Amino acid sequence: MKFVLTLLFLSSCAQFSNDFASAPLAPGQTREGHEASGQKWAIATQGDAASRAGARMFALGGNAVDAAAAISFTISVERPQSTGIGGGGFLLLHGPSLEAPIAFDFREKAPLKSHSKMYLDKNGNEIKGKSLDGIFAVGVPGLVAGIVEVHRRYGLLDLSDVLKPSIELARKGFNIYPELANAIKDRAPVLAKYKDSKKIFLHSDGSPKVEGELLIQEDLAKTLEAIAKKGHAGFYKGAVADKIIQEHQRHGGLMTQKDLDLYNVKMRKPVYGSYNEFDIYSMSPPSSGGIHVIQILNTVEKDHLKTYG
Repeated sequence: MKFVLTLLFLSSCAQFSNDFASAPLAPGQTREGHEASGQKWAIATQGDAASRAGARMFALGGNAVDAAAAISFTISVERPQSTGIGGGGFLLLHGPSLEAPIAFDFREKAPLKSHSKMYLDKNGNEIKGKSLDGIFAVGVPGLVAGIVEVHRRYGLLDLSDVLKPSIELARKGFNIYPELANAIKDRAPVLAKYKDSKKIFLHSDGSPKVEGELLIQEDLAKTLEAIAKKGHAGFYKGAVADKIIQEHQRHGGLMTQKDLDLYNVKMRKPVYGSYNEFDIYSMSPPSSGGIHVIQILNTVEKDHLKTYG
């Protein structure tokens, strides 16, 4: 099966296909150095390791869903400041076996015990930062459920093969790149509050790890191995789930095992529009991006864009 597939939780900044181009642009670099062409497939991600994980799936005889799944788990290792298996996402899928594109919604959900005043003090004033940092900033994670479900339906390779690149990257580590180094430095005060994040991203004296240092995420590798062996149950039940709930209990959070048990992936009808002779399908709500893309295209539909360069 061949697919046209979009992962809306992955922002693309470089184009990859059968040969590879590097990213991002820097002074002295050219656009040509960031363009690649091929006949069979193309990949766009924000990480070299993630793109190579997708290419590895094609080399193993996998399809675009296998590649997207491998990319999703690998980018969760490679860009912890942007995404991760504790989050969620959207996925837009189309292929010759489908009558029309399908939108998969696996965003995070609020725990059942959540309420409208959970970020307010007794006087009704906002508690600064409570919705952004710490245990109350966390939703019931959906990324693992979503990627595993889509792969179960449409992938060709074993899930264990799909998870291998991410497990290897987490265990062997990679050199911290400038953007990640800046993110670790910026969030160091928050990372220092929790022993596990402090152990991973900071030195023993509390100083942030810097560009060029090796970042190893052994606990994440073990979690990914559990998913590779047991799929959905490897994350939402058993040892991993127990640790998630224990962490909420330790910090007075709201999530319980019932939240993990009830999490479900939703299949939705994509939003539809047109741009000149092209049909446009994009992610439906709760994502606002799909609607905005169509609105913007409709706004400029009659403009002669080439005159703007």
